[in-house]
Amino acid sequence: MAEKRLCENCGKVMTQQFIGLKHCKCGISWKAGVGYFQRTHDMVFSLERKVVKRGKDKGKVKQVPVISYDDTWDEELTAPCDACRGDRLKLDGCTPYSYSTDGKTKYTRIKVGDAGDMYENGGADARCSDCGAKHGHPHHFRCDCEVCPICGCQKRTCRCVLYTTPN
Repeated sequence: MAEKRLCENCGKVMTQQFIGLKHCKCGISWKAGVGYFQRTHDMVFSLERKVVKRGKDKGKVKQVPVISYDDTWDEELTAPCDACRGDRLKLDGCTPYSYSTDGKTKYTRIKVGDAGDMYENGGADARCSDCGAKHGHPHHFRCDCEVCPICGCQKRTCRCVLYTTPN
């Protein structure tokens, strides 16, 4: 069973994104080997394959969490959303559209603050730190915080083949 790590800022249980990487809704994260840190808008969390160089697993390929920095974030936030063509900083959220795997079955997008969203229990004033969408509204297209309605993983990195369909 996974270790329950409490946020040093608010005391709530942190959720695990990857093994060795946990997040709290208040903006604090924890990474093995780094400790607690404040998330910033330009951080991108992903998995990277690395060859183990020592110990019993020497030579094996393992996936480890890495943090990289997206220097285009400010450009993306000020650029119009690819889906709704609106100003991310002025709109409450993106145009409501659904996802489909076959063109027939529609999957409703998980909105900011919905069950399963990164900002679940974030309160009515919660706003996505990546795309700027407000509580109760859909994340903007290509937002790093949007969750896939099928597998529950980060939408931008999940392997589900989804097509956008109008509601």
